[in-house]
Amino acid sequence: VVREFGPELMVISAGSDSHRDDPISGLRLTEKGYSKMASTVLQIADDLCSGKVVVELEGGYNLDALARSNYEILRSLLGISPDLKIDGYVRGSTNRIVDSLKEIFGNYHKI
Repeated sequence: VVREFGPELMVISAGSDSHRDDPISGLRLTEKGYSKMASTVLQIADDLCSGKVVVELEGGYNLDALARSNYEILRSLLGISPDLKIDGYVRGSTNRIVDSLKEIFGNYHKI
């Protein structure tokens, strides 16, 4: 979808509301997840818009998770790979949301 849109600039909204340690979220992202998302955006930006990326710091309700996540985003921006392991579990409700999004975007791509 991003490639079809052809952006001139990519924006990373760096908030950690979706971190596994955030008391509000059910998404359970880890620092490695934030790092991977940032590096993916950078790769796409390199391909589509000469690497133009803006990063804006947003919020989260766990300051430690916010600090760790944004640290890993910055490492990704600097080209430093994360040295983190993935552990924990994904909630069933989150899996259902992801499955719904896959279906929606799969149908969007067919239009």
